[in-house]
Amino acid sequence: MFITDLLGTIDDRVRSLVRPDALRENVSPGATAWGTVSSRSTSYYDRTAQVMFDASGLAVPVRVAANVEVDPNDRVILQRFGSIWCVVGCFTKHWPANSSYNAVGTVGTTTSGSYADLPGSPTLTLVGSNQKRWDETKLRMTLTFSVWSTATGTQMQAGMQVVGPAGTTTNTLVQNFEFDVANTHETVSAYVDVAGYVAGEYTVKPQWARILGTGTVTINAGDTVSARVEEVGP
Repeated sequence: MFITDLLGTIDDRVRSLVRPDALRENVSPGATAWGTVSSRSTSYYDRTAQVMFDASGLAVPVRVAANVEVDPNDRVILQRFGSIWCVVGCFTKHWPANSSYNAVGTVGTTTSGSYADLPGSPTLTLVGSNQKRWDETKLRMTLTFSVWSTATGTQMQAGMQVVGPAGTTTNTLVQNFEFDVANTHETVSAYVDVAGYVAGEYTVKPQWARILGTGTVTINAGDTVSARVEEVGP
């Protein structure tokens, strides 16, 4: 009942602005209004948002068209369809969250069977307006770097450490790699799409570990490290 009364109040305020000659009539389908998003769900499939109509100063739930993406504080255009107000346009352009790193390698080695940051501790961040926007979407993690081992038969894992909301930390394997030739630069390159990361801010670090063999796994100053994390569809 409260929401119905509130929407009725919105209609009255909008009517007084868009149709001053029809104060006693219902707001007709097709009426338009301006508003500001107060909040929205982080569920990819929930197409509702709380919007404050300029004509009312009150935030109410409205529908959001599937081709429109909104975040809090966005300025939006609304149109009424039957009894339902819907956001049909937004004045802020939104891109999927992403972060990239590409640089000449920092000299370093590993012989540890536990994950450790790649030399130089390259870091990717999804924060602020660039944070992960939806609960059901995936994080695509791509890792490419050149590397060599001092002994054949050495196996390495390349992965990503992901620190998410509330400090939760996970380690994600991107690629297993075995060195068939000693003292020869090889290229590790792969990506994975991982579900289960809720909307929020993330810090991602490329890592490596030697899991088998006796070789010292090495990155030289002439090597290159490239990494990327991005939000992709469910």
